[in-house]
Amino acid sequence: MTTATLKQTDVRRGVRAARGLLRERECLATWVTRRRAINGRPFSFEGHAYLRELYENCRAQHVVIMKASQMGATEYALSRTLWLLDSEALADRKRTAIYFFPKDGDVSDFSADRLNRAVNESPYLTRIMHETNRG
Repeated sequence: MTTATLKQTDVRRGVRAARGLLRERECLATWVTRRRAINGRPFSFEGHAYLRELYENCRAQHVVIMKASQMGATEYALSRTLWLLDSEALADRKRTAIYFFPKDGDVSDFSADRLNRAVNESPYLTRIMHETNRG
């Protein structure tokens, strides 16, 4: 089994973030609309209104999604992971997230197609990743 590891940023802003508690900073729905872009456009719920409730539920410790393909679940999972890592970094907590894949090719595809693109399309994520890599 191979893994793709998302290292957490080392941004320090002193925000309280604890598992199961609503974060003092913006909820995922707000964070994602301010921090993410997909295919060169700012993140939007347009055409995906059914996902809004999922993004607005910031207290859930466990999320189970039953879905068809191309419904936005992978982008949700990636956004939630990046948001949680960012929130934990802001609270001065070091965390790492790991995605598991059955094959090396799957890891490469995910890293190139989803993770790298998510970071590169977001000035905020690009900046904090570069700050982390320099530090």
